[in-house]
Amino acid sequence: MWKFDENSNSTKSILDTSGSEEYSSFFDNYCRRAGLVVLVASATDKSSVDEIDNYFIRAKRIKDDLVCFILVISHMDLANEGDPIIASADDWAKSKNVPAAF
Repeated sequence: MWKFDENSNSTKSILDTSGSEEYSSFFDNYCRRAGLVVLVASATDKSSVDEIDNYFIRAKRIKDDLVCFILVISHMDLANEGDPIIASADDWAKSKNVPAAF
């Protein structure tokens, strides 16, 4: 469970790559300074779920074990219950021991 200390000084930055390769170099720079990486995929787009592992591996390579991850699945309101995309994301999160929010 994450608890943020309200009295500590920290910077929160969001890099929204939308899966675009043009932001690739930014991702590495952000990861070097990150303590938490939020991976977001769409419940309606299997390719976004497939890309999660690429970003995960890349961030782990840059930071090793010094970064925490959380997986967030967006567009749940557009997905069907039992959808294989959601099951795939859930399986991935469990296999990497990454908390997931659906």
